[in-house]
Amino acid sequence: DDVTIIRPLTDPTNQSFSSGAVAFDGTGDELSIADSADFDYGSGDFTLECWLNPSQTNGTTLVHAHHSGSGFGPCNLYFDSNNMLTLYSSSNNSSSDVASGTEFGVCPTGQWTHIAVSREGNNIRMFRNGINVATISHSGSLMNATGTFDIGARDGNFHYIGKISNFRVVKGTAVYTSSFRPPTEPLTNISGTTLLCCNNSSTTGSTVTPGTIT
Repeated sequence: DDVTIIRPLTDPTNQSFSSGAVAFDGTGDELSIADSADFDYGSGDFTLECWLNPSQTNGTTLVHAHHSGSGFGPCNLYFDSNNMLTLYSSSNNSSSDVASGTEFGVCPTGQWTHIAVSREGNNIRMFRNGINVATISHSGSLMNATGTFDIGARDGNFHYIGKISNFRVVKGTAVYTSSFRPPTEPLTNISGTTLLCCNNSSTTGSTVTPGTIT
């Protein structure tokens, strides 16, 4: 039988995906997009992914995805005090009932790491460098929130420090359903892509966006 071996990829030699990466210095840098239904996942499939190369992680925010004037959202990613990248997810805008600090693991500073959250049906899978590190079972809808979709900060605080490249949101498709070899080429505008940014010569440039990136 054919066997596919998935090897962890922490610092690929081919880094063409890093062209257009956005650097965040931790002193107020963030990217924001106004509220859009394109970030409302409901009970449907979706994928959120990017490459990141942090300079510091402890207590910083990678993405505060579509908050509603609170700390809750459908897919928020934070680095905890142990430098672990974690997922917080809410269905009700009052608690992190779907995921509350579920760990991706450590994303080493000074290295590129690919991370992804991909929902297929009732399974929300978390991937680090293509390895399925956690799977959360949730049968209902994720919260639909109002407010900005922020990359690199949470409510104007906890700013990310480092680089982010090829940040992509795909609505309606679970791009990854099992462990995979991380892409080393720039991500593309596949069907269902609602956001593809941090891949342009302009800091606020994008291939796809539901609104102006500021």
